[in-house]
Order: sequence, then C-alpha cells, then structure tokens
Amino acid sequence: MLSFLNRGATFSFGEIGYPRGGEFRVAGQPYAWILLLETGSMRTLVDGREHGLVAGECGLFVNWAGRSSSYAPGSHVCWCETPLPVDDRGNTGMIAQSMPATPRLRALFREGLGCGLASSPSTDMLRNALGEALFAAWQFETVRDARPVLPEGLVKVHAFVEAHYFEPLDLARLAAVWGVTPPHLVASFRRHFGTTPMRHVWNVRTQAAIRMILRTDMPLATIAELCGYGSPFHLSRLVRRMTGHSPRGLRQRGTHQPGSVEAGHGLRTRNNALPDSAEDQSHDP
Repeated sequence: MLSFLNRGATFSFGEIGYPRGGEFRVAGQPYAWILLLETGSMRTLVDGREHGLVAGECGLFVNWAGRSSSYAPGSHVCWCETPLPVDDRGNTGMIAQSMPATPRLRALFREGLGCGLASSPSTDMLRNALGEALFAAWQFETVRDARPVLPEGLVKVHAFVEAHYFEPLDLARLAAVWGVTPPHLVASFRRHFGTTPMRHVWNVRTQAAIRMILRTDMPLATIAELCGYGSPFHLSRLVRRMTGHSPRGLRQRGTHQPGSVEAGHGLRTRNNALPDSAEDQSHDP
C-alpha cells in the first residue's frame, strides 16, 4: 500500500495550533503525509477530493497537484510528511480510512516531534527513521484483523467533557457518565486516546481559554473562572506550557507568529503541550 515511498526518503515532523481556526495551502508539490488531529476538526481538499478528520483521528494522504485544509477554532494538529518524485504518480487522496490515533502512532509522533528542527547527520538519520516507522506503523494498524472499536461509553465521556469542561470535574464524575470505575476509565482513555481523562479535561479547558484570550478583552481572572480553573495563576501556567507564551504575551502576539508555515493563521505550540503532571490528577485543584 505504501509502495510510493522511496527507500531512504526524507521526512519532517511538525505541529501547529489554530486557536481562531485557519487554513493551510500547498500548490504543486507532491507529498505523502500523515495528520494527527489532537483537538478540533478539519476538512482537507486533496487533488479535488474532500476528506475530514475529527479530534483523536489520524489520516494518511497523498497529493500530486496540491492540497488545502481548513481547521475549526481550537484545532491542534501534528503532521509527518515526505516529498514524492513528481513522475511517480500512484494513489491519490486519503489512503484507507481515517482511524483513531493509536498509542503506537502517538508515540512515534512524540519521538519525531522531539527531534525538533535542528539538522545534523545523527538527528536527520533519527528523524527519517522515525518517519519511515510512522508510515509503516500506519500500514500495520490498518491491516490488523481486529480493529479497536471506540466504546460507546467512552464517546459519551469525551462529549461530556467538551460540554461541561467549565464545571468541577473529577475521575469519579467522569466514570459515572459511562457507569464504570475510575481505573477502568483511565485504562480505556490511555488505550484509545493515548492520554488520561483529566489530562484531556485540562487540554480542553486550556484550548477554550486560549480562544477567549485571543477573541476577547476579558481579564484573566474572568477567563479562569469561566474555563474551570482554580486561579488565574493556574491558567497562566498551563497556557504558557501549551503555547510557550504567557496569556498577556499571547494576546499581544495574536495569531501572528514569525516562522509559521501557515502564513500567520496558526499558532505553534510546544511538543507534548500538557504532559502528565500535576494537572493529570483525579480532581480539580
């Protein structure tokens, strides 16, 4: 299925956030690329065919003539891509179907992003090996006989967090939405989403806070209260961890960040925006 990839191909990794939504366009250059959509939703037009992804999904695409993607506000996407020979036309559009981002795919993305943008013989070799492994892992995951099916209860919990992130939430309350024990919920979240329930809660809260910081002039204390934070200090700490900027600096910069491949439409975020830490706990602070 991945015969279009050349042995010894070069790969690049990246990630970007769209607090206000945005677009990405590439014309003419053929690429194969895997997207991991962490939050939000997106639609992409690849060689005249439209496809979509929602939070927690991966998609593998090949474009020959060009591509354009539109992202909903609050979206955060990671990608790995490799250029293709112009005269080696093969499959076009989405390869197979979108699928949940498995722990294996997430782990390879984390390692690839961890290489950063630096270039050296050893770093380039590692980055290319991880890119090749990621594409191979995609093929492995799509041909497995037993595809993981997202439990209906887990879907309910995911939707509940999106609708109630501003309320006091803990593992017991989230587990009750599904009717399972907290340990069962944590294990299911890790297996299907590669994260924990409370880390997901803080990601959703922080994305909502970033949207308010960029779109309104509300004081940080008000935003913290509306988004379920215990204090402005706590909110400021997580915003800085996710974006690399303080809320004040983020508001001053808006979405215009030098070096963004999105021509000012996106906001780059640090690798592993909200790692397992004090925020990954069973209750609100």
